[in-house]
Amino acid sequence: MALLTFDDVHNYADAPSTAVFRQPLINKVDEQAPTGVTIVKDFFTGPTVRGYTFDGPCYDKL
Repeated sequence: MALLTFDDVHNYADAPSTAVFRQPLINKVDEQAPTGVTIVKDFFTGPTVRGYTFDGPCYDKL
């Protein structure tokens, strides 16, 4: 997997559905790690968010 840069995750110049960052990662508490956590599952995009068309803020849809 390629290392993401600041620009990769903070570029909102495109259309909402392509500019939004959709990749979480899962951590666990690790008292021995410098940050206090270790990665359990690296950046991924699940099927629900992959298929969702983001066309604006969710509060606009209420």
